[in-house]
Amino acid sequence: MPEDNRISVLLVERDIEVQNDFRDTFEDDENFQLVKITNGVKDAMEAFEKFSPDVVVTELALQQGEGCILISQIRKKERTLYKKKRTYIVVISRNTSDAALNMLYDNNADAVLSKNQDDFGAALVLNLLEVMKNYINCTLTSSSKIAELPQMVQTSAAKREQKLRTYIEQFIINPLGISTRTIGREYLVTAIMVGVNYDGKGAMMLTKDIYPEIMKKHKNNIANINRAINTVISNAWSKCDEETREKIYPAYVDPSRGQPTPSEFIAYFANELKRKGYGKI
Repeated sequence: MPEDNRISVLLVERDIEVQNDFRDTFEDDENFQLVKITNGVKDAMEAFEKFSPDVVVTELALQQGEGCILISQIRKKERTLYKKKRTYIVVISRNTSDAALNMLYDNNADAVLSKNQDDFGAALVLNLLEVMKNYINCTLTSSSKIAELPQMVQTSAAKREQKLRTYIEQFIINPLGISTRTIGREYLVTAIMVGVNYDGKGAMMLTKDIYPEIMKKHKNNIANINRAINTVISNAWSKCDEETREKIYPAYVDPSRGQPTPSEFIAYFANELKRKGYGKI
């Protein structure tokens, strides 16, 4: 068991180099403690029962079973252990297809990071956890909603934000036929607005830069947010006529998918709106 008040992390990973990277990166971290490293479902579940970690980081493919099986078993075990706090689960995977992402979020994963990106490593995972640390321990097992997150603060830029929101709704969301009755519409509008205001270093990332802000505003978890955004984009591409779609979203769409991913959709419009002068002044 952890000997201090740091957030405890269990790593489930087969690759020795990745294991060593996590050991080195987490060794002296002030906020997170790596309590155990395993490489299979059976050992992971034994460690989960012993350490009751706050966070589980697991690869998708494991020696003794798939990552989704592990996630499902963790969620079931949480109920039998009567855990007061929901374990935050991060999946690291080379397979980040829409099908894989939908499968993971359907099984209640909280975040997915691609091993294919150039900067992948334990530091990237730690960076995500640092961003999410205020929410990790307030995620209850009895509810998919985040409890009592800080409300958005009204700023002097409120008028500019309203103008930006109006433009997004009138010239992007409404023409694509996205209904006002779907919660995914609100998440998507917020995501684009966050993207427009993003001024961090490097490429904008959904799980690190966008979804935490949506969580704060709408008080929901990453799995539900991602699923809702995926749904509204899918509905728009299936119901809206091709000419209108291409006029609004002229960027390349992978033919094998037939529609942009949430990351592609949000990044495209965020960049376009920045180009039009809607970014932070």
